[in-house]
Amino acid sequence: MFFLPIGGLILGFLIGIILDRAIMAKRRETYRVTVESRLDKMTAFYFLLVKWLRLSQRGNKIAQYFVDQGYRTVAIYGMKELGVRLFEELRDNGVDVLYGIDKDADNSYVPLDIYKPDESLIKVDVVVVTAVAYFDEIKQQLEKKIDYPIVSLEEVIDKLFGNGT
Repeated sequence: MFFLPIGGLILGFLIGIILDRAIMAKRRETYRVTVESRLDKMTAFYFLLVKWLRLSQRGNKIAQYFVDQGYRTVAIYGMKELGVRLFEELRDNGVDVLYGIDKDADNSYVPLDIYKPDESLIKVDVVVVTAVAYFDEIKQQLEKKIDYPIVSLEEVIDKLFGNGT
């Protein structure tokens, strides 16, 4: 009789160890995927900023792309770091930014009307998505509610950079 409870304790202990290992392995995998996703996003962000800086050093303005395309009114999707910089550059170079779009619209401090993606959006010539890591998903979402062009900031910079202008 004495051995049965000890055997049960040992079995319970071993099951606990196995379950703990399985749970920890799942947590490590989730953490690894999260870190890799953030690293990919930050790497894309970095290279985009480097290209933008090189364009700027050459005296090129992103605003020129919009002028060349005939886009006079713009909405910016993603009003974090890149969105704010884009707003400032376009505003200072003759392109009319009518509003921004951001899931976190309530916490934006840009002197611009900011709408959430599910709100009604005023028609503009083009929407520029600065959340380049999520461009495809954002574009699909926007295409369900608007019928005007949607471009990624990365695409704009790549076209300007590729033209050597």
